[in-house]
Amino acid sequence: MRAKLQLVMCSDEGQEETVTGVITLNKNSQRIEHLGLTLAEAKQLLSTLQRHLLQQQVDTFLDPCSTCPDCGALLKVKAHASRSFRTLFGTCKLDSPRLEHCDCKRRKTLSFRPLSALLTESVAPELLYEVLHSQGLQMNQEITFLADGNDTLRELQLEMSPKATHIVDWFHLTMKLTVLEQYGKGLVQCEAALGEKIREKIARLQWSLWHGQVDKALSKIDDLASSIASFNETYARFNRLVKALSAWRTYIVHNQHLVPNYGQRYHHGEAIATGFVESTVNQVVSKRFCKKQQMQWSKPGAHLLLQTRVKTLDGELGAIFKRWYPDMDLEVEEMPAAA
Repeated sequence: MRAKLQLVMCSDEGQEETVTGVITLNKNSQRIEHLGLTLAEAKQLLSTLQRHLLQQQVDTFLDPCSTCPDCGALLKVKAHASRSFRTLFGTCKLDSPRLEHCDCKRRKTLSFRPLSALLTESVAPELLYEVLHSQGLQMNQEITFLADGNDTLRELQLEMSPKATHIVDWFHLTMKLTVLEQYGKGLVQCEAALGEKIREKIARLQWSLWHGQVDKALSKIDDLASSIASFNETYARFNRLVKALSAWRTYIVHNQHLVPNYGQRYHHGEAIATGFVESTVNQVVSKRFCKKQQMQWSKPGAHLLLQTRVKTLDGELGAIFKRWYPDMDLEVEEMPAAA
């Protein structure tokens, strides 16, 4: 028996647009093991179907992006490229052209990749969700999510664990405040006395956020916006400072319900930041993925190493080895070692 499966794409009006062959199967029916799809056939079917469906969805998204939204002119393609997207049914490579902006209006950049607006992440949310659940994450588990305030990431966190505690990472807040502090140093160079007062206001702003006083923090941001007005003509980076302050206020407004009393959490020994995690990733994992590194890690190898490290830190590695090798004598106390 020969079975041929096709994918038929239809327009929103119901008209057939494309017919694509997905898989052709030659099946016997003489023995029980011949019945139905094999695991390999099912994987191939889902992977091929996913690839064709994703590319069609991406093409549909990119189609209106090929013309200028202001004058309707066809945009020139500056470069062709592809982008990988990991899903539950395999990694797909998708076309991601770089288009030149139209000359009818002044833009901040000369070109752009429209697909970046759709693929804000390189991993499908459902895949990340399944990975976390495979590691033992339960829907009613007490867990704290620390994130940078990104809307897409926050929605994913809420979907994965609705009852969890969600807060903005203090590390990311301080990184954004550091930018304002750098501008404050520049103001001191223009006018020392007033510049120092503004730096003090930035410090008080940080104090308000540390204690979870969002309303006071927003009021102090508005006060800062008024205080810097006198530097309009004397400070060369004045426009950038105004833009940064406005963006900072918008960020706080969007995430005000996720700003806790960091000082209180800190004194109770609760997590407030992930700076040490990011530092470890940068120093250990990212370095080992570098192509110039002599002992470079592969992605599967890094995953297995991290699994081992977690079991070591949780004190479960010895029990696992005893289960594998019942007669193995483990007398050495497990101690976390440097990666």
